[in-house]
Amino acid sequence: MRLTAIHANRHLFEGQPSGTPIRLLLRFADSRSLRIGVAGDRFRAMVDRLPLDRPFDVAEYGQVDVADVTDMIAAHLRGAGVTLLHALTRDGHDVGVRLGFDANMTLNIWVDGDELHWGDAEAFAAHDWLGAELPVAGSPIGL
Repeated sequence: MRLTAIHANRHLFEGQPSGTPIRLLLRFADSRSLRIGVAGDRFRAMVDRLPLDRPFDVAEYGQVDVADVTDMIAAHLRGAGVTLLHALTRDGHDVGVRLGFDANMTLNIWVDGDELHWGDAEAFAAHDWLGAELPVAGSPIGL
């Protein structure tokens, strides 16, 4: 399984992206995909296989669009072979996903403070978890 792209629902205000993406969609070469977003409790990750929302208008608050954010998040991983896909778990709750790639590279995508965050192993470990335990790789995620 190879990662081909990362697409996102983004909030635009006055035509410019505002904050981090609302949801991410990981696309793989075999046409499978995995959507990751912030759950309604603002603590857990919502992970499923649904598509991103189509672009829509939120009146004076701007718009939501769909954009390819692969280069912003992980350009070096485009086309890389995925060797593992696991939930990231903290306090018994799934708070993100960890992808492992060829050559021991990782991409972690997690929820903290009602926002999506991402990065390699170093960025994940350096994130300010506000005294809470670092999430750990939990159960494999099947596609």
